[in-house]
Amino acid sequence: MFDLIWYLLSPLTSISLSSRESKSINNTPVLKSVNIPYYLQGENEDSIVLQIKSLTYAFHRYQIANLKPFLKQNTEINDYDFDYIQPEKQLKASKSSSRNGILMNERLDEVYNITQFKKQLINDPYRILIDYSKNKFRSLLILSEDPKKYNFSEIPTLNNSNFKFLVLEPNASHAEYTDILVYKSGIYSEHRVNDKIKIQILDNIISKKLKGPGLSFNKDDKAFIIKSYVEKLAFYVQTQRIYKSSLKLKEREKKERLHKYASENTIQTYKNLKLERSKLTIKEALADENSDIANKSEYLYYSDTETPDSQASSSTSSINFSKLFTPEEKQFCHDHSRLAVRIRIERERTVVSTKSA
Repeated sequence: MFDLIWYLLSPLTSISLSSRESKSINNTPVLKSVNIPYYLQGENEDSIVLQIKSLTYAFHRYQIANLKPFLKQNTEINDYDFDYIQPEKQLKASKSSSRNGILMNERLDEVYNITQFKKQLINDPYRILIDYSKNKFRSLLILSEDPKKYNFSEIPTLNNSNFKFLVLEPNASHAEYTDILVYKSGIYSEHRVNDKIKIQILDNIISKKLKGPGLSFNKDDKAFIIKSYVEKLAFYVQTQRIYKSSLKLKEREKKERLHKYASENTIQTYKNLKLERSKLTIKEALADENSDIANKSEYLYYSDTETPDSQASSSTSSINFSKLFTPEEKQFCHDHSRLAVRIRIERERTVVSTKSA
């Protein structure tokens, strides 16, 4: 911990610059003795020491752990911005403060190029998905080399059990990628996603990236795999939330129709409700949801991505979706949910591309 604090409090320590790093992205003069972070991934990533210093500063400066699930619209800048669970904890740019022993002020904001950090985190077409910015940040904490090679006595911590630096060398094995991304990274730990789903998503990405037996990955490959994993997992989580919300809405509509045609004297239990439903020729589900999962490559019927709030609300439901809707009805609803998410992402892709042009 002492090593980390020492590094953070000595941002003007001279570090040799590459030709890429000697220029500011805003084409403004840069002190030659300062290594400015760009928060890029792959072969152009910042040095391990600089990644640790800058990401630690940005984590506390922007209170990443305090972010709400969705970004907010900032009318002043006509763009998305961070939104906080506890806004009073957000540090004003004009103030100098300290959190967990980390000094923060305008000068250090420039040194650690936090404007570029925010740009890298927010200017992303997937930004409109739930908890995406928070989990994209988690992916940045996966280092390509062990910090111990750079005089760190141990891997630094952020003093938060939900966010931690990890080491994943680019040429690591398939099993090591799975261990870090699925079991240790905490990516989308806010949502209950079955590990089998995570592994299937990752396996599909890695299998497509490998071009032949015996080939290993480089830093660009590693960056692509991690980025794709976060995006596909975010897409899955958002789709499932819309899908289940749609089913809940349809469930209420069906219940209202059933009660409309039911006698108050006959509908008193769920068993009676089933009888009335059969009289209205509503089809019973043909199979349990779990029997369909194995045949669906898109993980269609998994329903384990609830947040605590949604989990609580679902527990109050008296009728299981699998007994109320046919597989065809659920397939139709799921397809529309996927389409809704895809349309939003593509719309944001256009916006982001226009702003970057």
